[in-house]
Amino acid sequence: MRRNRILSLAALLTFLVALTGCIKVDTTIVITNDRDVAFTVRTGAKVDPNKPPQPDACADPQFQGGKKTPYNDGQYSGCLYEFTTSISGQKVDGLTITRHDGVYDMTYRIPAKAAQDGIKPEGLTSFKVAVTFPGDVVKHNGSSTVNGRTVTWTDPKDLFTAEGLHATGGEGESPSGLGFLVWAIPVGVVVLAAIVGVVIMATRKKGTSPAAPVTPTR
Repeated sequence: MRRNRILSLAALLTFLVALTGCIKVDTTIVITNDRDVAFTVRTGAKVDPNKPPQPDACADPQFQGGKKTPYNDGQYSGCLYEFTTSISGQKVDGLTITRHDGVYDMTYRIPAKAAQDGIKPEGLTSFKVAVTFPGDVVKHNGSSTVNGRTVTWTDPKDLFTAEGLHATGGEGESPSGLGFLVWAIPVGVVVLAAIVGVVIMATRKKGTSPAAPVTPTR
């Protein structure tokens, strides 16, 4: 059984802004079904040659499970978080994902604590949030763009609006992770029928001996 994945984004942002004031937030969310939501969250502070590096870029005591990897791309240094959970099990600050009326609904707002601690849109100098739905995109807001089934925001100001980042997308063919049964049953029937047919033909051939030649009588 998967444990809830808790990522305290508010605490991370507050910690990072205290370092340089220039923050990187790059989040990718892929919704496959209710039980399979994959997250890739990259947070970091701008590299300052005049300051020592972060003591522990991945020191988030609330993060449970998944994978944490420190990184330094020359411009920013921080932590890459990777984990998979369910729509009800995810615990990323400010993020909610629900499914209703045939669509998934995602809303992502700046965590209240981060706003209280003085995080501003201009402090997020590298920003991207992308969410991929299992079905077609139904609605998206702000300055977001759509590519296939993926909605992407790159303007941090959208995160600070009252609505936040908001998008809905179709649930596709397997909202609960069991969609394979829809096609597995008819395909299985066809395969089974074919096997039975082959067995019957083989049995008939095996049980039938060639007819003996008939000698004409005089």
